[in-house]
Amino acid sequence: MKLIIQLSFRNLWRQRRRNGLLVLAILIAVGGVITLNALNRGVQYDLRVAVIENLAGHFKVTQPNFGDNPSMAMGFEPSNVLEFLGDLEVLGRAARIAVPTVILSERETRGATLVGVNPLDESISFYAGTVVEGERLQESTDGRVVIGRELATQLGATVGRRLVLITQGEDQVAREFGYRVAGIYDSEKNSLERQFVFTGLDALGKRLETSKVTEVAVRLSTDDVAPELIDQVKEKFPSLDVLSWREQNQVSAFMFDMLEVAISIYIIVVLSTLVFGITNTMITAIMERTREFGLFRAVGMRPNLILLQVLTESITIVTIGLLVGLAFGAALIFWLRDGIDLSAYASTTDAFGMSSILRPHVVVQDIVTTVVVSFVLAVVASIYPARRAVKLNPLEALTRT
Repeated sequence: MKLIIQLSFRNLWRQRRRNGLLVLAILIAVGGVITLNALNRGVQYDLRVAVIENLAGHFKVTQPNFGDNPSMAMGFEPSNVLEFLGDLEVLGRAARIAVPTVILSERETRGATLVGVNPLDESISFYAGTVVEGERLQESTDGRVVIGRELATQLGATVGRRLVLITQGEDQVAREFGYRVAGIYDSEKNSLERQFVFTGLDALGKRLETSKVTEVAVRLSTDDVAPELIDQVKEKFPSLDVLSWREQNQVSAFMFDMLEVAISIYIIVVLSTLVFGITNTMITAIMERTREFGLFRAVGMRPNLILLQVLTESITIVTIGLLVGLAFGAALIFWLRDGIDLSAYASTTDAFGMSSILRPHVVVQDIVTTVVVSFVLAVVASIYPARRAVKLNPLEALTRT
């Protein structure tokens, strides 16, 4: 085995330029796949987090068909649900009233969603991370409103100004309330600033004369939904709907799944091209060393040792390529750690609920898959040239020029 390794390294060094180009090809392929997958994972992660933080949570408990008829008539008592969720392993939960509303200022009228929240529970949503001009809601009984910058601009509203909001109560009768603007929040997405208006949960319930809520959102400590946890909640409350983030936003879920397919395609297509590069390189090397292999056979070297030598050379090249490719991919990801600015396409990214900054997100499983697939393909690509070397007739090989 020691002799095989010595011969393999000698032959690799003898064809430095050709083998160096093959290592460079492997470097670019592996490093490129790792970087592209990290960027795709970044888009996936951004899509999922955007839906979860945009008040959806990992899953949400509502009345059946609330999405078709979002009103207080679809409310329910939250105490039993909150108590049950408190015994489960969840990161946080928040009961809310979320109803359509019409907002009137002195100059404009706009439609939005009025959301009654307990500010202490909203660490699970984007509301906790927004920058606010003025004041945040202090508690669940706070009867003021916090509106988005985009909506404030459209309404011509400022901190301290008074707005009129019209919404329906549990009896389906329209109610009109006056609210003072406590603060104006900034979000990465203009669509959120236009859509959501926040006020205290208890204060809104008091005005609507109800103790019910329209939703209970749940945030988990894991990246994605645990189906068994949803099944537990469904079994406990069969009269309520339990909707995962995928069911609440099917467009984002579809894009998430398509990106998963794209990642698999990158790995298969790009790395499969290495098969041809490795095969061609090894066949060329074998053709140039026909007399050498013939001599080995003539002096009694067993065919399996020649096969092992060719495989050793191929695996060595691929191993070197994989190592430098991993280093190259890590360097690219580190270089892109602050993200790619897509603010020039903000309207498009905002439409899909994405951030305007695309940051790579590394998943260890992707790197392992890339390395394993590359290594397996390298071995497969080496088999044909190796068998070709074994089948050489020693006498014919020695007479070739």
